[in-house]
Amino acid sequence: MYLYAQPVLLACPPIQLKTVLAACTLEGRPIDCALHPVPVGTLATFRCKPGLKIKFGYLPASSFVSRCGLDGVWSDGPFRCERERTTAPPTTQLHCGGMKYLKPTKVLLEKIRLGKL
Repeated sequence: MYLYAQPVLLACPPIQLKTVLAACTLEGRPIDCALHPVPVGTLATFRCKPGLKIKFGYLPASSFVSRCGLDGVWSDGPFRCERERTTAPPTTQLHCGGMKYLKPTKVLLEKIRLGKL
């Protein structure tokens, strides 16, 4: 009795993330890695979606690139992204003698005090 092994072609799960985009290539050619299982050897390069930045404390373990391995598992998971916060707080304008002065609002100061900003 002879047993013939059938080749098993593994694939990694598609990459579907809310805050991170993945650009995938296989042998140097771009492929879609969001809708279907992804072939072994595919490289995924991650970046935040527009208007987002890498969330503090969630940098990738080794790089911004992940490879679909022979075991059907991505080598690295993506980082997390969050909305970018503006550096300037919301302000109100005060007019005094034709000059405009900017002053943080009471609501803003309270949010800062409570650590909600």
